[in-house]
Amino acid sequence: MHHLKLHPVPPYDFDRSVSLSPREVNIGSTGFFEDGTFYRVVNHNNNVCLLKINSSGTIEEPEIHVESTHPIDDELQRKIKHILEINIDLKPFYNRVSKDPFLAELVQKFYGIKIIHTESLFEALVIAISEQQISLSVAMQLTDRFIRTFGIPLQNDGKMFHAFPQPKQIAELQPSQIRDLKFTTRKAEYIINLAQMIVNKKLDAEKIGELPSRDAITELTKIRGIGLWSAEYALIRGLGKHDNIPADDIALQRIMKSIHKVEQISSDQIRKLFKPWHPYEGYAVFYIFLEEWSQRRGK
Repeated sequence: MHHLKLHPVPPYDFDRSVSLSPREVNIGSTGFFEDGTFYRVVNHNNNVCLLKINSSGTIEEPEIHVESTHPIDDELQRKIKHILEINIDLKPFYNRVSKDPFLAELVQKFYGIKIIHTESLFEALVIAISEQQISLSVAMQLTDRFIRTFGIPLQNDGKMFHAFPQPKQIAELQPSQIRDLKFTTRKAEYIINLAQMIVNKKLDAEKIGELPSRDAITELTKIRGIGLWSAEYALIRGLGKHDNIPADDIALQRIMKSIHKVEQISSDQIRKLFKPWHPYEGYAVFYIFLEEWSQRRGK
């Protein structure tokens, strides 16, 4: 095994960052959190690399320990830092929302929790497509089937993992192969088209990441099957662009109606409500969802 020690920008509560969100607790066979260790497989140099990650120190002086089945070069280290959101400083976000009673209470409750990112923009967009117009639990089952069917397997210590499928693998599929996993025909076509665009260099994640969010959304929504909600979700989870808010999210609208005690609320109204927290709208949404997820799990 190869080792790496990281010192994240504090505050950072690693254990709760990888355990509270259902998307991270049950990523499918790409990884999971168990007994203080976050297991995550990633694609690296045409291989599948298993990472075993745990933390020591404190929330204010965090230290992350990584074991890897492959040598940790600069690119793999960059990927690890991206997935774990090592370099973001939460303090400006906390300062921005400190005068909002509801969010200030959530900051106190979830202090140090960061968003765990997908390995790539492709992964985030595929997850977004999977989640369109269905419940999160059903979407997670679809994504898990997708990963187990098309991802490269890796067995370690009796545990079976699968890396998230790469665009080159998916670009060669027929829609029926994805439809067999209970995806709709349209979603199968969207995913294959997305993979083909990346393979044919019609979509460059690095260039998208360099664009301001508004321009990035414009480019992403040109892709068949990618609407505003999917683009904003993918920019947050895939590229760490936290100045986005998936205001069309039905669950978010339900929560905001409850918070503000109104029967109806529009996407535009939600955007206005979150505007004072720019450029941390994505984190504000994340902490609101953390409250909902923790209540469901009784934590």
